[in-house]
Amino acid sequence: MRKAVVIILTILAFSSGLMAASNNQVYNKTIEFDGEKFLNVEMDFGMAELKLARGTGDYIAKIRGEYDAELFEVTVNYEKKDGVGNLVMKIDEKKKSFRFDDNESENNWEVLLGDMVPMELMIDAGMCEADFDLTGLEITGINMDIGMASGTIIFTQPNKGRIKDFVIDAGKSSFECYGFGNANFENLTIDAGMASFDLDFSGKLAFDGKVELDAGMSSATIRLNPNMGTKIMYTEDWTSSVDMPNGFEKVESGEYQTLDYDSRKGHLDFDIDISMGSVDFELAESL
Repeated sequence: MRKAVVIILTILAFSSGLMAASNNQVYNKTIEFDGEKFLNVEMDFGMAELKLARGTGDYIAKIRGEYDAELFEVTVNYEKKDGVGNLVMKIDEKKKSFRFDDNESENNWEVLLGDMVPMELMIDAGMCEADFDLTGLEITGINMDIGMASGTIIFTQPNKGRIKDFVIDAGKSSFECYGFGNANFENLTIDAGMASFDLDFSGKLAFDGKVELDAGMSSATIRLNPNMGTKIMYTEDWTSSVDMPNGFEKVESGEYQTLDYDSRKGHLDFDIDISMGSVDFELAESL
């Protein structure tokens, strides 16, 4: 009798595990290219693992994910109007308070964007672990709210487009940003809040860009492109710390620039607002 009870309990436990795992669903969707001239992408993720990168082929996007349908609701909408594609992807939490049990519940996503059309990106990463590899895309605008996320933002090759406004709201995140000398931006605005991040401006492009950094109480390491002229302006205050690398001259109080700033083909001008934080400038290695 005892043996029979043990067998029954084992079967019930195994069945329960299958039921728990069965809440995980696989999502696959491909949006084919249909002559679009431009693409708007809006993504809203809460607690998830996310990888966004360039895809190659005759498609606008390929989306694949595994998620717990009991905890999350997935919405993907796409419409094309007057040659402009609009992709909206949203993952909502069904429960305001939950936890992942024994790694059985998943919320992992890979989004590949086609490289056939220029695009603007609007991303709310919430509490994600996120990797954004923007290499090889043609991006004209980015707005990223990465809240309490952690991960990377990478440009290992020159951006095919010219980004007018590149906005990052870093909140309490921890992010590493590489190859921003390839991003080809006019204006880069970062609200670092209480974030900790590395910002690397190595790259192959020579362009004129402005960087507005609200460092707040954050801790930041900024690696400057040795091939570009750099100007750094900030308010000198005993509550904050800013370290300059070699090869800079002081123009006036709170303003420094590379010795040969005017003769360089490309320029980055930094305007830093810092309060009880620290920013360390270094020279980057080439990508």
